[in-house]
Amino acid sequence: RLLQLQSRVSATMANFPQGLLLSSVVATLGADNVRVLQVTDLVKCSAVAIDCNRTRVTLLAPALASPGDKTFSVSAPGMSAPLTFAITFEPPCDFQALCAARSQLVNYRALLDAPTIACDPAYCIKAADISAPEILRVSPTEGFVVGGTLVTLQVAGLPAFSAADIK
Repeated sequence: RLLQLQSRVSATMANFPQGLLLSSVVATLGADNVRVLQVTDLVKCSAVAIDCNRTRVTLLAPALASPGDKTFSVSAPGMSAPLTFAITFEPPCDFQALCAARSQLVNYRALLDAPTIACDPAYCIKAADISAPEILRVSPTEGFVVGGTLVTLQVAGLPAFSAADIK
């Protein structure tokens, strides 16, 4: 399993067009589109006032493997040019290596519940501490000798986070 952590990036912008639909705001990171999660008008001033509108745009940055400065661009109807700003990304911990060095496994449940980029052994788990799956029910209990019967299992303690984890 590969867990790619994505960061929420919020930027408060002055004089950004207000009253926009979420779908009308476009954000990019380099050449890649970035998902816009929210556009919130924080302060709105009268048409004759100068420099007082404030808008917060929240983006979901893609999982990035390399550290450094990354340049975001945000555009919307009514803007003469996109706004650009740089964010410094820190590389996430290599939890596979951290936990393997301790003869443990990555505790993906802990990472999903409280994501972090800092290396912390609290995100490792001993293999013995992972519950063994237990079959609770099998249906049907009989089938044709030649096969072809679809069997449904009800299982408890299966270390899976989504249906895609089960093959």
